[in-house]
Amino acid sequence: MFIIKKKIYKDVEMVTGGIYKLLKVVLFAGITFYSFVGVCGISDKVSVNENTLDMVKLEHMVGKIEKERLGINSIIIVKNNRLVFERYFNETKKEGLQLTYHIINSVISTLIGICIDEGLIENTNQKVITFFPEYREKITDSLQYKITIEHLLTMTGGYKWESEHHNNEIKEFLENPDLLSYMFECSIANEPGAVFSQNSGGIFLLTKIIEKVTSKKIEVFADEKLFEPLGIQNYKWERDSTGKTKGPYALYMLPRDLAKFGCLYLNEGSWNGKEVVKKEWIQKATELHFALSPIVPISKEIEQKGVGYLWWSFSGMYAAQGHSGQKLFVIPSKDTVVVITASSPFYVPTRLYLDFIRDAI
Repeated sequence: MFIIKKKIYKDVEMVTGGIYKLLKVVLFAGITFYSFVGVCGISDKVSVNENTLDMVKLEHMVGKIEKERLGINSIIIVKNNRLVFERYFNETKKEGLQLTYHIINSVISTLIGICIDEGLIENTNQKVITFFPEYREKITDSLQYKITIEHLLTMTGGYKWESEHHNNEIKEFLENPDLLSYMFECSIANEPGAVFSQNSGGIFLLTKIIEKVTSKKIEVFADEKLFEPLGIQNYKWERDSTGKTKGPYALYMLPRDLAKFGCLYLNEGSWNGKEVVKKEWIQKATELHFALSPIVPISKEIEQKGVGYLWWSFSGMYAAQGHSGQKLFVIPSKDTVVVITASSPFYVPTRLYLDFIRDAI
C-alpha cells in the first residue's frame, strides 16, 4: 500500500507574482547550476562569487564515480541558499523518488519538535508509557517505566535489540501483527539513557505518540506541518498490506526535497520567512546529546561525536543518514547542505565528502 502525495507545481517560486520558475543559469564542464528559490526562498539571481565551488575537485569526483561505478545515485549541493550543484548517476532521474531509509528518523524527530511547539507533548522528559496506559499490563520489565521521549530520540532506550544491520530484530519487528505490544513486552537490556543502540522500534513508538496526540496518521500530520510548508509535493509513504508503516523502508523522497529539509535546519526552522519549527528545537535536536566513540576509521576522519535527537553529530556539522549510503549533511559554517543518495556501502558517500566535497565547498 502506498500513500502518495503528488501535485503539479513548477519548481521554484519567484520573489514577485507567486509564479514558480526554474532558471538554468550556467553550464560548466557537464555540470548544471540552478537558481533554486524553492530550496530556501532567498533570491532567483545566481552570483557565482557567492557560490564559489572548486569545480576541478568536483569534476574529479564525478569522473571517479562514473569510472569506478561506486553506486552513487545523486549528489546535490546547496550553498548560500542556492542550488549550485546537481548530478545524477546510474540512470537515476531527477524526478525519481529515492528510499530514504533511516533519514526518516530525522523527519520523525522534527515532527516531535512540532508537537512540543504546539503543546501536544509537554517535553522530551515525558515517559513513553504515559501515552499508552492501556499497555501497562503488557510490561514485564520494570525498566520500561523509565523510558522517555528523550531516550527514544537519542536511541538509548535500552531495548534488547541487535544491530539493525543484522536485520534479525527489524525483520521480526516488521512482521509482528501488534507492534505496540511487541515494544512494551520487549526486554530492556540496559538502563535507559546508558547505551546507544540504533533500533526502529523506538522510532515506531515516536510515530505512535505523534498519531496519539494529533489524532492523525503520521503521513497526514507530516504533510500538513512539514512537507506542505516546504513545498514538498512528490513523495511516497509506504504501508504494508495491513496498513502499518514499514519502519525505515517507509519514506521515499526526491533528492531536491531532502535538500529542502536540510535547508529548513540550516535556516533554523524557517522557510520563506515563515516559522515551520521553532529555532530552539532545531538547536536542541542537532546538539550533542549522547557521545559515541568512532568505531571505524572513516568515523574518526569525519570526526564523529555522537548523536543529537535522531541527527548524527560531527565536528562542525550534523547529518541525517540512512542505509546504503543515504546522506544529508548540514554544514552551518559553510552555509551548505549536501545530499547524497546511493546504493552503496555506507562509507562510500562519506569518502566522497571527505576527499572531494569538503574542500570543494
